[in-house]
Amino acid sequence: MPDECIGGSYVSGRSRVSLIIFTVSIYFLVSKYLDLEQAILRDDNHCILTGSNIIEVAQIYPDYLYRKSIQRQEVDLWMILKYFFPSTRVDTWKDVANTKYHTPANLFCLSPVARALWNTGAFALKPISRNNNNTTLIVQFFWQVESLEPPTLCKRSLFAHPSSIQHLTGPPDSQLYHINSPGQYIKSGDVFTLSTEDPEKMPLPSFELLELQWCVHRILAMAGPTYEEGEEEGEEEY
Repeated sequence: MPDECIGGSYVSGRSRVSLIIFTVSIYFLVSKYLDLEQAILRDDNHCILTGSNIIEVAQIYPDYLYRKSIQRQEVDLWMILKYFFPSTRVDTWKDVANTKYHTPANLFCLSPVARALWNTGAFALKPISRNNNNTTLIVQFFWQVESLEPPTLCKRSLFAHPSSIQHLTGPPDSQLYHINSPGQYIKSGDVFTLSTEDPEKMPLPSFELLELQWCVHRILAMAGPTYEEGEEEGEEEY
């Protein structure tokens, strides 16, 4: 690559490539920080479930799935989902995952305990409804446990409310107290309302991404544990 004159000085081709890479890296770091900041401001620096002001920012569509998707590693999640859902619906989820991954719409604030449970799939959030101007989103909380019934993996059961998880309060050491009911543990079926004052700058968690994680959680819960010895999920970057 030929040398180029920048600001009166000649820069080698290799140096120019390094400068471009550095600039792009800084851009993504700043963008990521702004996404985190907007998510924290939107959630008023509180856990959306417990109201705790000691928070960590969690992802809906996790980093390790995003990396595997763009690198085409392991089993194709989207092909698996097309076994259960119409291709058009899965393609919509995929498009949203790719376009909203690096935005506040893929983030929300949780307490450290809630985030640890979320990362291990101990509970899922089912999106219920959103208003027309995207300032309010209602989600329903469900603890995820191994079903006592044989796994059927049928399409109908993916959106059902399994009797085996109704009204559960989770692990004894979870200590997740409902934001609107002080002293009461969060149980399956509880409903939470999320809101934002600015849906453009501080968008709510994506309805489609929540729908995607709900369906994936339900499939995994009905299929039972599939981890191999020594297998671990990748760490989130947030």
